Amino acid sequence: MTKKQCDAYIKYHVEEWWDKEKALRIIPSIQAEIYVMCGMGYLGSFGATQPTDFYIDTRCGRLPYNKTDIKSIARILARLVEIAKLEEPLEFNSYNYVGVK
Repeated sequence: MTKKQCDAYIKYHVEEWWDKEKALRIIPSIQAEIYVMCGMGYLGSFGATQPTDFYIDTRCGRLPYNKTDIKSIARILARLVEIAKLEEPLEFNSYNYVGVK
């Protein structure tokens, strides 16, 4: 998804149909998605907790998913955070998504 397509998706699907309650319910699953798409490391936890300032450094090695797709999901998460009126950094426990309890 290109940046233009992502912005169109956000404008139509996210801004038109999402309110604070729906955004709060979906945010944890999108955080987990970014975390896993970035290889479940430091970059993923940064994307899950601070999606507005998220970037992928050029020194970053090979990622399990396409960088464009990861950035698109981060943009959607950032918009949902704005809709829910949350402060960054968000809380995120990476251990919930790797089978550790």
